[in-house]
Amino acid sequence: MAAGPPPPPAWRHALWPPAKRAREAHNRRHRAEFDERYRAWEWRKAEHDAAEFARHRRESEGVWDDPEAMEATLRERLEEIDWPRETLIDFDLGSDISTIAVDIDLPGEEEMPDRYWGMPPKQLKLSPRRLSDTRQRKLYRDHVHGIAFRVLGAVFARLPGVQEARVSGYRQVVDPATGAERDQYLYSVKVTRTQWETIRFDRLDQVDPVAALEAFTLRRDMTKTGIFRDIEPLKLV
Repeated sequence: MAAGPPPPPAWRHALWPPAKRAREAHNRRHRAEFDERYRAWEWRKAEHDAAEFARHRRESEGVWDDPEAMEATLRERLEEIDWPRETLIDFDLGSDISTIAVDIDLPGEEEMPDRYWGMPPKQLKLSPRRLSDTRQRKLYRDHVHGIAFRVLGAVFARLPGVQEARVSGYRQVVDPATGAERDQYLYSVKVTRTQWETIRFDRLDQVDPVAALEAFTLRRDMTKTGIFRDIEPLKLV
């Protein structure tokens, strides 16, 4: 980041001293401003390099046995995920930091699309069509299971010391007995690293998150059409 040489003086500067002095003053101000901006850039670069070094050290060494580094690394990764609907996640590491419990505040079923777009026969334009209640529930089923699958991937990829993860998903529903909102847990799954590594990640387009979670220790009460009933989540021992 170097300053370019000042432009050559115009012929009038040699004939008229005030113009020459004004040009020299302008050049001094220009140089001082450049030096100040350059020092500020160097400072920002030094701060950035230090932060990147600390992050690299945290993600290559601290994630194995430092709870603070593990928490910061996972939280940073989860915040990077661009969820299509608001999804809040909280987690706790076990006492020996080889286990983790994750709670997912899922979006509500009413936040799912209720229409899809199709092209009627003999027409060259897209038209909206209403989804049936069953298709809406299945869409929601696939979405909430996909969230758990994505979170499990982040846990095992970013925290190499974690050997077992328990992920539970809940949503807010209205209790008909009181009219107040309460948490309703939809599923709770326990997965070991060994089990997770059996998934063919080179064929993710062929992996169904619903079926994948069913292959693990899964607590869930759901009908074939995607109606969920309350469950008690698995606890982290």
